Order: sequence, then structure tokens, then C-alpha cells
Amino acid sequence: MATRTKMSQRILPPAVSFEEMMGMTPLDMAQRSYLVMSNFQELLNQANSLRNTTYRDMMLECLLEPKMTFMEKYRTQRQQEEAKAKLVEAGYAEASTPIENLFPPDPDRPQPYLTTPSSHMDFYNAHPGGLCVTVALNCRISEYYTHMYQDHFGVPVDRELSVACLCIHEYPKAWLYYWRPDFSWPDDPILIGAATWDAHDVYVTAELMHRNFDPFMVMAVAAAHDMGQLSAWMEGPQAVVQWTGYDEVVKFVHAAALLADKDPRDYGLERKNGKYRLPPQPVEIWISHLADMNWPYTMGAAHLWTHELLREVARNAYNLTDKDLAGLPFNKFKAFVWSQVGQIPLYETLVREGKDAATSLVHAVVRR
Repeated sequence: MATRTKMSQRILPPAVSFEEMMGMTPLDMAQRSYLVMSNFQELLNQANSLRNTTYRDMMLECLLEPKMTFMEKYRTQRQQEEAKAKLVEAGYAEASTPIENLFPPDPDRPQPYLTTPSSHMDFYNAHPGGLCVTVALNCRISEYYTHMYQDHFGVPVDRELSVACLCIHEYPKAWLYYWRPDFSWPDDPILIGAATWDAHDVYVTAELMHRNFDPFMVMAVAAAHDMGQLSAWMEGPQAVVQWTGYDEVVKFVHAAALLADKDPRDYGLERKNGKYRLPPQPVEIWISHLADMNWPYTMGAAHLWTHELLREVARNAYNLTDKDLAGLPFNKFKAFVWSQVGQIPLYETLVREGKDAATSLVHAVVRR
């Protein structure tokens, strides 16, 4: 009988001391990670495989030299205040939100895609290169959905749109989630109600509108977050379902059109009875939403449990104090371990083999 390889028997980069780890930059961590670099290369390979040169060039730009060109409309404080006023009037932003939170610095020179963490608020793949890890899996999921709808139903799904939109959708995080000196990063600005995870969706939609991208790609990136969101309840024996996600996508497209100074009807919305609405969408738009699903398992399982594991190991094995756990030393330690091992492999080792095996993986990348 074949012996099953244990999760803890992983090929990892050479271990470093805690002091060496503390001297590393986000780029140092990403470039020495087998996990991050393999996922980054997979994204480059997928981009190069696209025959649609417009999609390929945009995907490669996101990966190699990201920039937010729609912000050329908002160079001055006054222009940014005017943009904010539009969003506030439409109900998409709060009047109390500071301009510097709504429009972070350096839209022309954000950090590399390679070093960007994936998650707002330290939720999932929250390490240098985390965005590559998240997006490479999402793009792969989109290909599975593409084949499924082609093979099962004969739908002529555009694989290139489905792949490219998942990579492009996330790239404003390179601008928004810049690393601070204490190895934390800002959250998304609060847009579309009280959410702090939708601004990058609005900004990338505005970016593509500003570049006069085709409406299918614009709708695909806009629909990634909430297309399938629904509200359901019982009225007596009758189940009532409302597809609230449709209204959310309308908000993303409309807010983006305000920023890009475009007509949202040119990008897929309809106007009826004085309101914008979302008409029926093809499967590629649904795939964008269905494949943007790396986060629930990573956040609700891998992050939740490995974060607590790393706090315990940092305190017991590396002698971090309460002050250290609340600042730079622990921020850097967890970011480094996650970038080298991966949140999901660390979590699955913990679940399948126990705490000792998971702790040994940590020691395998940071020497005691």
C-alpha cells in the first residue's frame, strides 16, 4: 500500500533566524517563497496564453507594472473633493471619510503585484505575495467553471474573459494595501454602504471605464463580489427570495461611472422608471463571481486557526512579549511564515497531523 505523504513533509525555502527575518522587506519574503513565486509564474503563464491581446496586455500590466490611471482626473485636492461629493450625494461614500483614505497616495507607482497582501483587515492570505496566491487559484477555478459550462451544456464560454477578469479585478489592492513600517497596511476605503472590502471593486471598474475597455470585461470585474448575494425568508409556508446581489452590482457600476465620468448604460446597465437596473448577464459574468471564492475557506478556517497558532508559537518559542504581539515583531513573523509555508498548508497540517507538526513547520522556516 502506498504511503500517503504528510502535509508536514514539505519542501520549503532554507530556514532563517528570527533576526534575519526581521531584516527582510516584503519583496525579500515574496521572492524567496516557493509558494508565492510559483503562483506568480502561473499567472504570467495564463496571461501569456491569452490570444486576446487587449486582455493579455492588461493582465500583464497588472502583474508587472500596475497603475491606476483614472486618478489622473483627480490630481488636486479640489478634484478629489469633487469626486468625493459625487459619491456622497449618490449614497456610496460617507461625508466623514477623509480624502486621504478615499484616495491613497501614489496611484501611478503602487507596490508590485508580487508583494501585495490579498486581504483587507488581515483576513486571508495576509502576507507578501498573498494576492498572487489568491488570484492564481481564482483564475484556475474560473477555468474549471468554463470547462463545466462548455462540456455539460455546450455554452460557448469565453475562457479568456473569465481568466483575465479575476486577475484584473484584484489589482487595485497593489495601490490600496501598501506595507507600512510596522508591517500592517491600510484597509479599503469605505464605499457602498459600510463595507470596507468593496472599494477595490469600484476602483477597478472605474479604471477600465476610464480606459474605454469593452463592456463585458467592465461588467465582469464589477460583478465579482456580490452577483450571487440573496436574501431569503419564509412568509407562512412560502419561501421568498430576493437577489440583492443584482442591486449591489448596479451600485458598483454606477459608482465607478461617477468616478470615470461615463454613462453606466454604456457598460451594461439599463434605465427603467428612473432607476438603473441589471439586465440578464451571460455565464462569464457569473463565473467572475463564482470563481472569486478563495476567501471563505482561507479566512474562515486557515487564517482563523493559524493566526492563533502563530501567536502561541511566537510567545512560547520566540519569546515575544504582549507588546511584540501587538506590533512589528509579530506582524512580520506571521507574514513571513504565511508567505513561506502558506496559510492553507499550515492549517491542513494542524488539522490532519496536530499542533506539534504544524509548529515544526514554523520552526522549519524560522530557526529557534
